Amino acid sequence: MPNAHFSLITAIKELMNRQWLITIKHIYREANFAADSMAKLAGSLPLGLHVFENPPENLGYWLCNDIYGTSIPRSVLP
Repeated sequence: MPNAHFSLITAIKELMNRQWLITIKHIYREANFAADSMAKLAGSLPLGLHVFENPPENLGYWLCNDIYGTSIPRSVLP
Protein backbone atom coordinates (compact mmCIF):
# COMPACT_ATOMS: atom_id res chain seq x y z
CA MET A 1 0.00 0.00 0.00
CA PRO A 2 1.46 3.40 -0.94
CA ASN A 3 2.02 6.07 1.66
CA ALA A 4 -1.31 7.58 2.76
CA HIS A 5 0.18 11.06 2.32
CA PHE A 6 1.71 10.44 -1.12
CA SER A 7 -0.63 12.80 -3.00
CA LEU A 8 -0.10 15.58 -0.44
CA ILE A 9 3.67 15.19 -0.57
CA THR A 10 3.59 15.18 -4.38
CA ALA A 11 1.51 18.38 -4.42
CA ILE A 12 3.92 20.08 -1.99
CA LYS A 13 6.92 19.08 -4.12
CA GLU A 14 5.20 20.46 -7.24
CA LEU A 15 4.56 23.78 -5.47
CA MET A 16 8.17 23.91 -4.28
CA ASN A 17 9.44 23.46 -7.85
CA ARG A 18 7.67 26.59 -9.11
CA GLN A 19 9.66 29.75 -9.76
CA TRP A 20 9.26 31.45 -6.40
CA LEU A 21 11.22 31.72 -3.21
CA ILE A 22 9.98 29.55 -0.38
CA THR A 23 11.33 28.59 2.99
CA ILE A 24 10.27 25.58 5.01
CA LYS A 25 11.05 25.79 8.69
CA HIS A 26 10.47 23.15 11.33
CA ILE A 27 8.89 24.53 14.48
CA TYR A 28 8.58 22.29 17.51
CA ARG A 29 5.03 21.77 18.73
CA GLU A 30 5.99 23.30 22.07
CA ALA A 31 6.44 26.61 20.22
CA ASN A 32 3.09 26.42 18.42
CA PHE A 33 0.49 24.90 20.70
CA ALA A 34 -2.44 26.04 18.53
CA ALA A 35 -1.17 24.22 15.42
CA ASP A 36 -0.37 21.13 17.50
CA SER A 37 -3.89 21.18 18.96
CA MET A 38 -5.44 21.42 15.48
CA ALA A 39 -3.19 18.62 14.17
CA LYS A 40 -4.27 16.34 17.02
CA LEU A 41 -7.91 17.18 16.31
CA ALA A 42 -7.43 16.42 12.60
CA GLY A 43 -6.19 12.95 13.50
CA SER A 44 -9.58 12.16 15.05
CA LEU A 45 -11.65 13.42 12.10
CA PRO A 46 -12.50 11.61 8.87
CA LEU A 47 -10.29 12.39 5.89
CA GLY A 48 -11.39 15.48 3.96
CA LEU A 49 -11.89 19.21 4.30
CA HIS A 50 -13.38 20.42 7.58
CA VAL A 51 -14.62 23.99 7.95
CA PHE A 52 -15.40 25.12 11.49
CA GLU A 53 -18.19 27.60 12.13
CA ASN A 54 -16.50 28.34 15.48
CA PRO A 55 -13.00 27.55 16.70
CA PRO A 56 -12.61 24.26 18.57
CA GLU A 57 -13.18 24.54 22.32
CA ASN A 58 -9.59 24.49 23.57
CA LEU A 59 -8.03 26.49 20.72
CA GLY A 60 -8.40 29.85 22.51
CA TYR A 61 -6.40 28.54 25.46
CA TRP A 62 -3.56 27.36 23.19
CA LEU A 63 -3.59 30.59 21.16
CA CYS A 64 -3.09 32.57 24.39
CA ASN A 65 -0.14 30.34 25.29
CA ASP A 66 1.38 30.97 21.86
CA ILE A 67 0.79 34.73 22.02
CA TYR A 68 2.37 35.08 25.47
CA GLY A 69 5.26 32.74 24.66
CA THR A 70 4.38 30.16 27.28
CA SER A 71 6.95 27.41 27.19
CA ILE A 72 6.70 23.79 28.25
CA PRO A 73 9.98 21.88 28.29
CA ARG A 74 10.22 18.99 25.88
CA SER A 75 10.72 15.56 27.46
CA VAL A 76 13.28 13.49 25.62
CA LEU A 77 13.82 9.98 26.89
CA PRO A 78 17.09 8.16 26.24
